[in-house]
Amino acid sequence: MRKAILMTPALTIAVPAIAVEGTDVAYTGGTLPQLKEGITGKFDLADGKKLLFVYVGGKLEIPYNQIDSFEHSKEVAVHLGVAPAIAVGLIKKRKRVHYLQITFRDDQNVHQVAVFEIPKTMPIFLMPTLVGRASQARCLPFAECGLVQRPMARLPQGAVTGSSSVATIPISPAKWGQAAGAVSPS
Repeated sequence: MRKAILMTPALTIAVPAIAVEGTDVAYTGGTLPQLKEGITGKFDLADGKKLLFVYVGGKLEIPYNQIDSFEHSKEVAVHLGVAPAIAVGLIKKRKRVHYLQITFRDDQNVHQVAVFEIPKTMPIFLMPTLVGRASQARCLPFAECGLVQRPMARLPQGAVTGSSSVATIPISPAKWGQAAGAVSPS
């Protein structure tokens, strides 16, 4: 009996719920009634007008010009608690799951949200593609969006330009938290 109790946590830690590998993408949730949670497919980036999520039995089309925002996030795959997390962290690196959340308007102009689990190698080319093709959309987190430098259409007052078309905007130290999106204490 005691051995069975000790083995149970080891088995639950070793098996992830949804695991995506290679170029597979899994829909993990959102407001789209035609998609079921856990359905896997692939992103097709060949069309310059829309992002396609192709899955068995259909496809989801998200026009780039209707994307309001997109966000890449990472979460620890299995939450252990403080002591077990430290013990596991000393032995091996903890697995992280990568997500892409897209907020967009559908053909009826209704706001929709789609959350996908993506492989860890995909943000390297997916985020720059979304930044370039959905230029009107907000990209979060800002640090990843800044990896792709895009020219500004109109420079704000006080901006400094170099030899390229990328501008540097000076921010006073008092506004650093506001520029990073932090909420000021009130």
